[in-house]
Amino acid sequence: MFCRRQKGGLIMCIINILLIGLVLLALLAFGMNIARNNEKKEYNDGICPKCGGKFELFDYDSQGGRGYRCSKCGRIIWVSYNVDKSRKEE
Repeated sequence: MFCRRQKGGLIMCIINILLIGLVLLALLAFGMNIARNNEKKEYNDGICPKCGGKFELFDYDSQGGRGYRCSKCGRIIWVSYNVDKSRKEE
């Protein structure tokens, strides 16, 4: 059994489980923040960082992600976080 029956063992077990849960939650939030920042950097306010062309929306995926293609070089990116909120709905 995960929790050993000792004096104060149940309380310490609950505290340990809560701490492990909080650490996992913090790691998840940290990972999501990194992923969002990477998408924001890649989207670059709708300007292709490779050639300076404008990203144009060309498709949606089944999960709500948006596909953009550069008007100059044809580079394709997909974003799922709300990093493209400044664009107008087309």
